[in-house]
Amino acid sequence: PAGTSAMNLVHYAQAVQHKRFQKYDYGKTENMRRYGQPTPPQYNLYNIRVPLAVYHGEKDWLADPTDFSLLLPQIKHTLARDRNVSDYNHLDFVWGYNAAKVLYDDVVNFFNTDSAKDGA
Repeated sequence: PAGTSAMNLVHYAQAVQHKRFQKYDYGKTENMRRYGQPTPPQYNLYNIRVPLAVYHGEKDWLADPTDFSLLLPQIKHTLARDRNVSDYNHLDFVWGYNAAKVLYDDVVNFFNTDSAKDGA
């Protein structure tokens, strides 16, 4: 996994604090300049038009099942694959000893299917 920026970490913290998937909050003055409103707008996930594959784990401490349940209704219209890897936590998706068998083969298969190509 790659590193991240302090701004990215602040953006994640804002999402947790406000319980909204929104653009970066620069404060009222800068938000007005950038967004034309005092608060950052939410991302409209209904605008996504490509097939999505979503992989999630029940033991994920960064994107827990509650978070996923909030996301699902907003992407259901374009969800081509919903895969729950019950014993996975956040880092297992990258470093899991069985990730190739449990996950990566399925990801490659998804990209090779017609459902993924339809959105390209």
